[in-house]
Amino acid sequence: MINYCLIVLLFTVITAGQVIFPDGSRGLPGEDTLVQRRPPPSTRRPAIPQEPSLPRPLSSCPVNFRCSPLIQCQTIDLLNSDPTECNLETNKQLTGICCPKEINLIDNTTLPITAQFEIAGRRFETGFRLPKFPSTTIENAASNGLDWMRKIQLIEKELLKKNLIIKRGSSASFHQELLGHSDEALQLSRNGELINRVGIELAKGLRLKGTEQILALRSISLLNSPIRDRCPPERPCPSTKYRQPDGSCNNLNRPTLGKALSPFGRLLPPDYADSIDAPRASENGAPLPSARVLSLSLLPPSSQSSSRYSLMLMVFGQFIDHDLTLTVTTRLTRSSGIQCCPSQAEIDPSLLHPACISVILPPDDPFYSQFRTNCMAVVRSAAAPRPGCQSGPREQLNQLSSFIDGGMIYGNSEDEERALRSGISGFLVTSSTPVGSLLPRDVNASCQSVRRSASCFRGGDGRLNEHPQLTVLHTIWLRQHNLIASELHQLNPGWSDEIIFQEAKRIVVAQLQHIIYSEFLPVILGAKVMKAFDLNPRIKGSTRYDPSTDPSIVSGFATAAYRLHTLVPGLFELRNDNNQVVDRQRLSNLFFNPEILYDTQGISLMVNGLTGQPSGRSDDLFTPELTNNLFKTRSSPFGMDLISINIQRGRDHGIPDYNRWREACGLRRASNFRQLADTIPPELIEQLASLYQSVDDIDLFVAGNLEIKLPGAAVGPVFACIIAEQFRRLKEGDRFWYEHGQLESSFSKNQLMQIRKTTLARILCDNGDISKVQPLTMLLPSRWNPKIDCRDPTLGRLDLTPWINEPVWSNR
Repeated sequence: MINYCLIVLLFTVITAGQVIFPDGSRGLPGEDTLVQRRPPPSTRRPAIPQEPSLPRPLSSCPVNFRCSPLIQCQTIDLLNSDPTECNLETNKQLTGICCPKEINLIDNTTLPITAQFEIAGRRFETGFRLPKFPSTTIENAASNGLDWMRKIQLIEKELLKKNLIIKRGSSASFHQELLGHSDEALQLSRNGELINRVGIELAKGLRLKGTEQILALRSISLLNSPIRDRCPPERPCPSTKYRQPDGSCNNLNRPTLGKALSPFGRLLPPDYADSIDAPRASENGAPLPSARVLSLSLLPPSSQSSSRYSLMLMVFGQFIDHDLTLTVTTRLTRSSGIQCCPSQAEIDPSLLHPACISVILPPDDPFYSQFRTNCMAVVRSAAAPRPGCQSGPREQLNQLSSFIDGGMIYGNSEDEERALRSGISGFLVTSSTPVGSLLPRDVNASCQSVRRSASCFRGGDGRLNEHPQLTVLHTIWLRQHNLIASELHQLNPGWSDEIIFQEAKRIVVAQLQHIIYSEFLPVILGAKVMKAFDLNPRIKGSTRYDPSTDPSIVSGFATAAYRLHTLVPGLFELRNDNNQVVDRQRLSNLFFNPEILYDTQGISLMVNGLTGQPSGRSDDLFTPELTNNLFKTRSSPFGMDLISINIQRGRDHGIPDYNRWREACGLRRASNFRQLADTIPPELIEQLASLYQSVDDIDLFVAGNLEIKLPGAAVGPVFACIIAEQFRRLKEGDRFWYEHGQLESSFSKNQLMQIRKTTLARILCDNGDISKVQPLTMLLPSRWNPKIDCRDPTLGRLDLTPWINEPVWSNR
C-alpha cells in the first residue's frame, strides 16, 4: 500500500506554481493566463484571499488504526457516522480519520445482526447494534417488494399498450440507445430493483432512520430469503495468464470484483434523501436547485479554446471512459425506452413511470423557451444487486468491467469478443474499403449519415458511433491489434489463432495502460499529483499486485469527476499534414454520422485534427453544442443539455455534496460559503450562495468544475483527488496490470522494456494514415513539441522478438 499521507501533497500545491500577474491575478504555466469569465472577457480573476486556518486539537488514533484522508479508507461505510478525526502528519491544517490498517470483514451471512470487522484477531463494532427481529420481518419485506414490482410491471404493460415510449430518432432515444442494454443487463437491473425495494421495506419494518439504515441493511443478506433466486451467483476461478473478457476472476478471492455487470463502488457512503433510495435533496429536505438553472447560471453555454491541450486529450479521455463506465438505465424492454416527458394529452399522470427524474425547464429558458418545451427526459439509473445479495442503499450497475482492459476494443463478454474476432491468425474483423481497413459495419445501428453506403460501425463499445473523431480512435486501435497479431504470426508461425489473439490483446492492453499513465494522466493531474499517488510508470523494475485494493469504478468518479466536458469544443476541424485547417463541422452535425471515415484521406484529416486542433479550455464554460444540442437530430431544432443531465445523474446516484468530498480529500469542511475560497474563486462563491440554501447542498459536479485548477493540471484539487485515487486503484488492484511482476501473467524484463517504448504518436503514425505528428499528442504542436516525420527514430517502435517462443497458456 502507498504512504497515505502522500495524498496531502495534492493540497499543498493549490496555489503553488501559479504565475502572479501585476494586477494580482493568477494563472497556470503553459495555459492561458486565466479562465476568461463572464461578463468582461478581459477581466482577470483576482487573487484568492488565503485565510489563516488554525489546527483544531484532534484525537490520536488507537493501535491498528492509521490517520488517513477519508477517501483512502475503504471501510468508511462500516465505521461510525462520526468517525474519530485526526491531524494528517505532513500538514497540521488538514484532517483525516482514524481508519483500520488491515480489514478482514466477517461474513455477513453468518452474522446478520451486527456490522463488525476484525483486525489482527481483535473484533471491533461500528457503534451501532441492530436489535433482534423475527425472521418474518425479512419474509414480509420480500413479499411487499414483490407486490411493488408487480405494480411497476402493470404500469409498464399499460405504457407499452398505449405506445407511450420514447420515439425512435429523437434526441432522448439516441441518448437512451447510446447506453445499450443486453438481455442480461435488463434482467440484472430488474433483480436489483427488487432487492433495493426489499431493503426499503426492511427499513420500514425495523423502524430505522438515517445512518442506522445503512449500517443495518448492509449487515443483512438476502441469500436465504424468499427472493434468493434473484441474487447474483458467484463461481470459483482458476488462475490464468489471460484476462476474462468480462473482468471476472481478476481477483481470485473475490471473483466478481470489477466484473462487468456489477455495482459501481463508492469512495464515500451514498447520500440519498431517505438514506436508501430517493435522489439527494437539500440538507433541510427541500428540493435542490433546478439542474438547468445551475447549468445556465454557473456552467453557462460558452466556449474558449485551450492554448495548451490538443483535441486528442478530450477524445482520448472519452475513449478511455468507454473502457471503464457504462451505466444501466431503467427501461421498459430492451428496445423500448421510458417516455418521461409526455404531453398532458398523452398520459394519465398516474402512469408516469417511477423511474422518471426529468429536468423541468424554466419558462424563461433563453434557449428552450423558443421551442415551447418545458421538460428534458431523464430516467433513473437501474439499481444493482449487491455481491452476496446484501441489502443496503441503492447502487447502480456498470455494464463494463472496471479494469483498463481494452473493453471498448474487444467487448466485455465472451459473446461480444467472439463476434469481433475473425478466427484467422488472431485478427479482429474489419471491413475492406477503398480507404483501407475500417471497423466492421453495423447496418442495424441508429445512424444519421445521408449516404446510404456510409453505415455506422460496431466494436467493443456501442458508443463508438457517437461522433467520428471517437470512431477514428476505435479504428486506429483495431488496426493496432491486427498489426501486432500479424507480427506475432510471423515470429511464431506455429501459434494458433487463439494464442495469437490472446497475446496480441495482452500487448495492446499493456500499451493502452502505459499511454494512459505516461501521457494522459500527467496532463490531467499534473506532476505533483502523479507523484503523490504513485501513478508514474516505472522506468525499470516491476510493481506488486495488491489483492486487497478494490478496483471497482466508483460513482463519484464516473458521475462527476471524470466528466471533463469543458474540454469539448463546439467545432471539430479537419487538418492536413501541415496542420492547415481544411474543414470545420459543428459537433451537433457529427453525432452518429460516420461519413467522413469513408472519404479519401478522411482518417488522416481527422487524426491531424485531433493532434492539431486545440481542445476546449479547462474551465467552467461548456459549448452550446452540449448544453442545448446534445444528440440533436436532423428532424429536430434542438437537443438535450448534457450538463443538466450530469447534475441530475449525480443526485440520482446519491453522490454526496462537494463539502463532504472536500473533507474526504483532506481539506477542511467549510462551515459557510466563504470558507470555500481556498478552492473556488470568490465571485463564483457568491453565485453558489445565491442558488444553494446551504454550503452542504452544492453538487459535486457543479463545484468541481468551478475549482481553481492545480498547477500544470486540467482539474482542481477535489476532482484531482478523486481521479487520482480511482486510477491508483485501477493500477494496484488489477492482477493483470502490465508492470506487475512475479505473476503468471507478468511480462518478462525484455518484454516490459519494449512496452515502455510505446507512445500514442507511434501508434497514430502506424495506423492513422499520417506522415507527421508531435511526440506529445495530448499537447498542441509547439517549438518544444514540434511535428516530426513519422520515420523519425525518436518515435520508438515496438520490437516483438522477445515474444518468440513465449510460453502459451489457455483460459479455455
